[in-house]
Amino acid sequence: MGAVVAIIILIRNLVIAGVLAWLGIDYAPDDKSDMSEAGPQSALILGHSIK
Repeated sequence: MGAVVAIIILIRNLVIAGVLAWLGIDYAPDDKSDMSEAGPQSALILGHSIK
């Protein structure tokens, strides 16, 4: 009984992962025109000094 539940949960997780991956690929922006260059924020996130 426990093995059947584990298989059902595994299949459910694979289906959810597939749907989320499809949504991410389908609705991802195509152009990079709105992306700005790396600024101080990314340097702070990576822990680098701005000096």
